Amino acid sequence: MIRNPAHMLVCAHILLSLGGLFLHAGLHPPMKSLFFWWAAPMSTVSLLLLPPLFLRPATVGVAVLMNAFTVTAGVVGMAYFSLLNPPLPLTPGSLLAHSTLAPVCILLCKLPLAQAIFIVMQQEAP
Repeated sequence: MIRNPAHMLVCAHILLSLGGLFLHAGLHPPMKSLFFWWAAPMSTVSLLLLPPLFLRPATVGVAVLMNAFTVTAGVVGMAYFSLLNPPLPLTPGSLLAHSTLAPVCILLCKLPLAQAIFIVMQQEAP
C-alpha cells in the first residue's frame, strides 16, 4: 500500500497516462494510422520522464511545465483530428459519444493532478 501522498498522486498520473495511451491505441491502431505515432512521444514523456521528475522537489516545477506542454499538445492534436473528422450527424449525443471531447477531458485531468503533486512536493521539501 502506498502511504506517501506524492507517490499516490504520481501513481494516478501514470495510470491516467497509460489509460490515455491505450485509448489512443484503440482509436488509432499503431500499424494502421499515423495519428498514433504523433502522440507516442508525448506518452513516452508522460510515462517515463515525468514520474521521476515529479518525485524530486528540485525538479517538480519542470515536471509540471512539461506536463502542461504534453497536455496542450494532446488537446491541440485531438481538436485538429476532430475538426478533420467531425461526428456525423452533428448532434449533442454524437459530440459526447463519438468525438474527442471525452479523451480531451481525460487529458485535462492531468493538469490539476500535476498541480496537486507540486503542492504536496513543496510541502515535503526541506
